[in-house]
Amino acid sequence: MATKRKSKRTKKQFNIIATVAFVAIILIVAIVYYFVVPKIAPTNETNNPSQTVYGDLKGDLKVHFVDVDQGDGIIIQLPNGQNMLVDAGDNKTASINKLTNYIDSLGITTFDYLIATHSDADHIGGMPTIFEKYQADYVYRPYMYSSYSQASNLPEGFNQGSTRSSYSCNSKIYYTFLQCIVDEGSGWSFFNKDSDISFVVKDDALVEYTLSFDFLTPTADVADISYKSKLNNYSPIIKVSYGGFDILLTGDAEKEAEKELCDYYTDLNYLDVDLLKVGHHGSDTSSTEDFLLAVKPEISVISCGVGNSYHHPIASTLNGLVTVGSTIYRTDVQGNIILTVDEHGAHNIVTTKTGYNEADLYVPGV
Repeated sequence: MATKRKSKRTKKQFNIIATVAFVAIILIVAIVYYFVVPKIAPTNETNNPSQTVYGDLKGDLKVHFVDVDQGDGIIIQLPNGQNMLVDAGDNKTASINKLTNYIDSLGITTFDYLIATHSDADHIGGMPTIFEKYQADYVYRPYMYSSYSQASNLPEGFNQGSTRSSYSCNSKIYYTFLQCIVDEGSGWSFFNKDSDISFVVKDDALVEYTLSFDFLTPTADVADISYKSKLNNYSPIIKVSYGGFDILLTGDAEKEAEKELCDYYTDLNYLDVDLLKVGHHGSDTSSTEDFLLAVKPEISVISCGVGNSYHHPIASTLNGLVTVGSTIYRTDVQGNIILTVDEHGAHNIVTTKTGYNEADLYVPGV
């Protein structure tokens, strides 16, 4: 009888230990799910494109800096026949019409890639119309939290970024952009330094050429990206290279992001580019001396509106570009600016306005 009582006691102790172990496992799983997983994989990427896309050479690389008034709208026609849009101008009717009419003139019906640099209205205000009129397959978006009053309607795990008010965005325009991605069913991911993508094309002789998009900033891991009260700095600085010709796209990245770039990439030869899309429309918040000396652009493109209230571009920015020997192009003076680059790096630039005074390119905005 004594042996039997001992067996029952042992079994009871085992059941208690098993229960405690089970509860502990559940707690560990919950902790991992709610705290560790978001840290490891905050992007919740869907339909993520391959880092290298292979195809046939169908034409030159064409970069269209569209005159969308005060804002950014850049159409990139890839040599494999695909299309990309970097920002979409403002939500004002005139800006939207300029962009969509230009897109239609190119015969584009699908954007294989969209890049929304940051939450400002003059960069994503036209996005709802883009989603409405054209197919949008994949979106690169900033790791920025929407604190708009209706943001809770977004799917769980989709709205991410720092929830602190000084790091998040409460605008309806940004929320509407996020909702468009959901409604369209587009693939998406948050961009950072690891979002690079390359396009390898081969000609009839089976010679291969590579077009690369190297996301240089933000340099932090996605879950750690935050720029307090400087939403412009969420803008990625992207180096686009084809045939030995290098382009730097900057969105509205300001001096803090420029310093981040120069501090992180110590090989200044890599930062030396042929063409710079000037940050923040030529504002004095961007294009610092150290940055311009690092990138040394032979050509600079400024996207700004005629007679804009910000007086972009600023005299100090123009002077800085002149100092590094850069030839300046401006949408407010020359209209649409079209860069063409072939697989060997040969390039040319044309503008849709030709009857302008050359001196006006070096005159500050008024």
